[in-house]
Amino acid sequence: MIDVLRLSGGLGNQLFQVSRALQLRASPGIHRVLLDVGWYLPAEQKGNRPLLLTDQVSGFKTVKLPQLVWTPRLGITVNEYSPDTWLARTSPTLGFRLHRGYWQSRKIVQNVMKDMYPILLRLQGPYQCPESASDYVAVHARLGDYQSGNHADRYGVTDFHDQIVLAESLAEELGLKRIVVFSDSPEIIQNDFFSHARVEVAPDMGAIHALAGMSCASGLVMSNSSLSWWAAAYGDCLQPDGRRVYMPHPWLRTESGFDNALFDSKWTLYQRKILG
Repeated sequence: MIDVLRLSGGLGNQLFQVSRALQLRASPGIHRVLLDVGWYLPAEQKGNRPLLLTDQVSGFKTVKLPQLVWTPRLGITVNEYSPDTWLARTSPTLGFRLHRGYWQSRKIVQNVMKDMYPILLRLQGPYQCPESASDYVAVHARLGDYQSGNHADRYGVTDFHDQIVLAESLAEELGLKRIVVFSDSPEIIQNDFFSHARVEVAPDMGAIHALAGMSCASGLVMSNSSLSWWAAAYGDCLQPDGRRVYMPHPWLRTESGFDNALFDSKWTLYQRKILG
């Protein structure tokens, strides 16, 4: 049986999907797992969310399936959007199973992190952390489609002003002078904090740069973003002696299964205020 798992969305989603692929590959009876990258074609339509986990990075062979394959009427696609879903539909005629979803689950990642870690290192590439712990607290401010796009009603924008206040308190506690904000909308953050001596707004150099910068920080105030979650999880691997991480609650606009599925006991929850 061949299992085909679809990559879609931004870098954070791709990392969760590859984690699920690794889990599938280790499952009894699974002979081969392929990654479908057809969602990113044509490339110009997905320019704001490029494919970053290629076969050279992920270690999986990639294929490009047409959109028709993923239509529900064929009856062979399994949608796995909940935090923990293990079902897959089989097509005996075609001899493969299709998997589509996000699999945002700490449990899945923990089980495969030994395999994900080298993938993350290859992905990080030139954005290496300094030998000593970085002298800043990172803040991730996710706006973009959380503010006005398809995800606005489901996720909402975390109030980045509250995030900065929390980061200031954490910086004081750790004896650090710098707060670096990583955002998909740096110009908005810059306009609000242009005169704030301690706050630096990192230029938008893409998701890999943001992942590396947040992972290397001595402390992190997360947003409700999958990229933010991976910066926290990967940073814990890079700094095994411990660092301070704050995760927003609830993850969506209202409480859901994602709150428990994504929370790590090493992190601290903060009450999330939603803008608008």
